[in-house]
Amino acid sequence: MMKNLIFVITLIVSISIYAQNESENTNVLIPVADSQGKKDNNEKILSISDKQENQHKIKNTAMKTKNSVNPIQKTQAENNAYSVIIDIFRKGKYKKYSYRLVNTNFEALMFTLNNDPKVIICKNLSPSEALEFEEFLYSFPLDTLEDEYINKDVRGEYHLEYHIKIGEKHKSIYVYFQQQKDLVALYKRLSQFIPVDAKFLYYRP
Repeated sequence: MMKNLIFVITLIVSISIYAQNESENTNVLIPVADSQGKKDNNEKILSISDKQENQHKIKNTAMKTKNSVNPIQKTQAENNAYSVIIDIFRKGKYKKYSYRLVNTNFEALMFTLNNDPKVIICKNLSPSEALEFEEFLYSFPLDTLEDEYINKDVRGEYHLEYHIKIGEKHKSIYVYFQQQKDLVALYKRLSQFIPVDAKFLYYRP
């Protein structure tokens, strides 16, 4: 009887100890697994977030690169730009004609006292015309020209005003019945784009 009682007590104690150990093992393992799972999930979320941020940065960089202008290219474009404007005045202050070439775009205007300017011609130079004019212009001695050429022995109604820009160089020149060979050549270069019946022959052949 006593032996059976001792056996039962021993069995109960063993079961109790085993149950306690199982409970402790469960309490320890579950949080560890949960913590590791959260860590993995956080790492995945962080990885996705970093990837999206990097993609966003790459996209912004690409857009800036696409929209930005290379300073060297911009400087070259500015240096290659040119414009020539020849205004023809009557009686000192009334503008009669204006010939304007800005890069490859040319237009000739005729002015009247009471009306808006009339467009005589407006055109884009052909590639061959543009090349020929550019070769002429880039050998043009702008630096050596004076600011005015006046023939004091002549009395007439008309005078010319040249406004010439080649790259970063610019000069305005006043001409009154005096022929300077480079300015005469420039005038004739622009006049060749104007219909014969609309040309104003300031310089006689």
